[in-house]
Amino acid sequence: MISLVLAGEMGNPVLQNLQVQNVSLESGGQFLNISVAHYDTGLEVDSHGVISELKRIQGYLRSAITQRINRKRVPALKFTYVGIKQ
Repeated sequence: MISLVLAGEMGNPVLQNLQVQNVSLESGGQFLNISVAHYDTGLEVDSHGVISELKRIQGYLRSAITQRINRKRVPALKFTYVGIKQ
């Protein structure tokens, strides 16, 4: 679902080409850790840029997640960029 939000609702090509690898709860459910990777090897991206863009839109992502899972509150989001996958 997070991949669909990134692909369909973001105008940034760096975010559109991200695929979610893993989602896990951390610290007793306080954080939702989202690991992402690129599959488009034609992109020139750096991990700091990807994480920065994800942090910039994390409020939007939390809102989208909240609406789709029908919960009042979603844990704070943490992001891990695992690079470009072949």
